[in-house]
Amino acid sequence: MSISPPRSGYTLPVFACASAIASLQHLHGENELNSVTFNLLEPPEAVTIAIEQVARLNPDAALAITRSDPGDNLDLTRNTPIKKKRN
Repeated sequence: MSISPPRSGYTLPVFACASAIASLQHLHGENELNSVTFNLLEPPEAVTIAIEQVARLNPDAALAITRSDPGDNLDLTRNTPIKKKRN
């Protein structure tokens, strides 16, 4: 029997950034947002984070929701909804 290495994931700030980016993109007219891609500082790589929901709250504010996925190493925050309002 072989044991596979733990699946990696990201910490909460990555999902908060993804929600903020999705909210801002929605305010700028992008309506079909299933994911956002952005560059991490550490490790220096591009990541794509799924967007669960995004909605305009008023003409100057939007809300986006992602789901935390910290991987196998830290499941304290797994599936925690991360909401970010931009205005």
